[in-house]
Amino acid sequence: MKKQLSAHLLRRLLLLLPLYILFYSFIPESKSNSEYCINLRRSKAYENQKWWNERTGLLWSLSLIGATLPEGEFDKAISFSQDSTVLTIDFSSLGFTSKTLLLLAQFNNDLKASEEYKKFNSVDIGRWLVYVIHTDNHYYQLVDAPATFEEFKRQHPQTTDRYLIDKSSVSLGKREINFYVDSNLSRLFFIAAEGNYDSQNHTFTPTEFETIDLLPNSQPRFAIYGRDGKLVSKSDTLLSKAGRIGKCMWCHESKIEPLFTNTKDFAGYATRVQYEAIVQQANGYIYAERKKQKTDLKWFEVFEHTQAELLYITFMQRSVSAIAKEWNLPLADVEQIFNSLPTNGYDEFPYLGALHPRSRIDSLAPFKVLKMPASVRE
Repeated sequence: MKKQLSAHLLRRLLLLLPLYILFYSFIPESKSNSEYCINLRRSKAYENQKWWNERTGLLWSLSLIGATLPEGEFDKAISFSQDSTVLTIDFSSLGFTSKTLLLLAQFNNDLKASEEYKKFNSVDIGRWLVYVIHTDNHYYQLVDAPATFEEFKRQHPQTTDRYLIDKSSVSLGKREINFYVDSNLSRLFFIAAEGNYDSQNHTFTPTEFETIDLLPNSQPRFAIYGRDGKLVSKSDTLLSKAGRIGKCMWCHESKIEPLFTNTKDFAGYATRVQYEAIVQQANGYIYAERKKQKTDLKWFEVFEHTQAELLYITFMQRSVSAIAKEWNLPLADVEQIFNSLPTNGYDEFPYLGALHPRSRIDSLAPFKVLKMPASVRE
């Protein structure tokens, strides 16, 4: 009797097995395994480049768009190909908001649709960074920057103090700083304005604004607003040397920047001593918040942010050997293509060697790529 029952159950299971397979074949893949993941190709750009350099650069870069990077989660989100030349990263556990994750999925899909991705089943790690984070309108979306200066002011209605800089390392003229500093970091902000100062009436007429407030993870959120009060991709070169958002990131080094030049005091404004104390207080509040965070990012290893810069620098300008790795072609073949073309060095990192600009590299690439900004900083 038991043998008959067992045989009957086995036949039922065999009949149901095709239905079971059919049903589960239609269950959609979870987002953590698709839209929120992307394969990034590692193209070694200089002799001493290790995974530590790329890992540190990625941590700092992702923090710039709001990732909280919970302690212990980053390494779990990374897996490598068998030869370690490609890494897969899953952004779903890195502390992004749901809105930011959806935008990352959108930008990832743009890259996955490219001929480069289809050829290699991956995109160069530098191209991902420049396309996603250092394309200014993408950055503005990812950090949810106010679309207009008026909207920024509505988000920060507090009455501000102000400081006037007569000799600025950024502005070509005088620069007015409006600021409000609070231990509640969501209320802290700085506004730098380029414009004209009337010394007789002690008034300042602004024509362009650069703003800083803070993301929930305590990274500065940068924005540049033009004469019409709308977001722009870079500052007006007739007014300042502020450049693009990438230059703001590089200059500020994840903090409120102190003064670099000797400036005199103006009537109706904070004195230099008072302003320097305000900047120190603001950074103190920021550092106090960071000490409380349990994160994979080492906030107080102050020079590690350089690794984030190296990741995009070594993509925007590359040596022939790095280009050969990017294209997966023999070095001799790539040398023949670039042999007669001029190169330049990089003063800050001379060990990068003789470099070709990204615009030239992409124009000669043996596959089509998504267009990149002409520059990250300027």
